[in-house]
Amino acid sequence: PITWVFFIVMDLFVFDGSLEVMNLFKFDAAFIH
Repeated sequence: PITWVFFIVMDLFVFDGSLEVMNLFKFDAAFIH
């Protein structure tokens, strides 16, 4: 969904860190599976 992509982009801009990237992968898995 577009909102999901927007959320990821915003998250990457606001929180620039490795832990946030790992959280995005978890978020990704939760939404896709």
